[in-house]
Amino acid sequence: MTDRRIALLIETSHSSAREKLRGLLAFIHEQGVAWRIDRELQLLDRGPPEWLRRWQGDGIIACSHCPKTMAMIVRTGVPAVDLVGVARHPTVPLVIADDRAIGSLAAEHLVASGLASLAFVGVKNNYRSDRRRDGFREALAAAGETCAVFEFEQHQRSIVPPVDRVKRLAAWLRGLPRPMGIMAANDLYAVQVATACQAAGIAIPDDAAIVGVDNDEVFCELAAPPLTSIAADHFAAGHAGAELLHAMIEGRAPRRRPKGAGTAGDWVAREVPPLGIVERRSTDCCAAADPDVAAALQLMRKHFHEPLTIEAVAERVAVSRATLVRRFADVLGRGFHEELTTVRLREAKRLLAGTELPLSAVADRCGFTYQQHMNRLFRNRLGTSPSAYRARHRRR
Repeated sequence: MTDRRIALLIETSHSSAREKLRGLLAFIHEQGVAWRIDRELQLLDRGPPEWLRRWQGDGIIACSHCPKTMAMIVRTGVPAVDLVGVARHPTVPLVIADDRAIGSLAAEHLVASGLASLAFVGVKNNYRSDRRRDGFREALAAAGETCAVFEFEQHQRSIVPPVDRVKRLAAWLRGLPRPMGIMAANDLYAVQVATACQAAGIAIPDDAAIVGVDNDEVFCELAAPPLTSIAADHFAAGHAGAELLHAMIEGRAPRRRPKGAGTAGDWVAREVPPLGIVERRSTDCCAAADPDVAAALQLMRKHFHEPLTIEAVAERVAVSRATLVRRFADVLGRGFHEELTTVRLREAKRLLAGTELPLSAVADRCGFTYQQHMNRLFRNRLGTSPSAYRARHRRR
């Protein structure tokens, strides 16, 4: 097998980039390809490394935010794959996360909480942030909800002090009806949202539920409270990017943009769907506008593993069964049993992804009468089985 010389222009301070590297490494090991790697694990927004001007090799994989770097990649004339899409070029194929699906997943999660307002926080004119915002907003519109948007200017990260950025965001958040649900473009922005909420006297999660993206465990767990996040499948993106580059080098994939590929000049070779949502305390809210519904939700989320009936919950909340049925429909747009099933499935997904408990034990801990009931609900609602869900989300 002929040795190939590959340049990696990937910054590794974020967990997402390291996951892409792991996916790339897995492809190399699985396929036994003979790649000699030239590395530049640089910061995303810096210019091209000097050695790239004189570099002679066979292919490039890049995660760069810098247009100058992308222009130099194109000038090398070798096959290249872009794994981030921020400084994209129409002649370089993109293998990226399905950002619209990520936004839609965040919207679905927040809409389910019956919040008074919904918002997105990101950065202007950023490819990933724009696509995640659009997916979030489109999913909200389909559910009959509107979306407020706060976007930082691109240059603010380097010239505006963090305390001033937080003050601006806090002032904006104070104007939103509470309880609010906020999607941030990534976990770093989610941390800024949490800091701004604290500065504005907005309690998390009671007054504000926050969802980030990328599931960077360090950032998510260091926040107070820990942040819920959408887990993008960066491992699969790195694997698919390496697979595509190998095919391009070997002449089994086009090196030029096919007619009709992508839109607005983008060559999107593949969009990788998200793994799912990793729930933490930042969205553990009982934030329905109706206090009786909020109290009922709190009881359900505390006692979901028990044999709960709507009659028992209505008695605890001190309203009639008929009143609680009507208020669930008015406030949440769904019934008591549908909400209870959603809560139980959410806990089942957490246990499947984070533990090695047998499926029967997972079903028992989540309040399902028997394992077959849980299996049927997974297939009907998620289109998969509990064992397949576990295999997918524990793959790494």
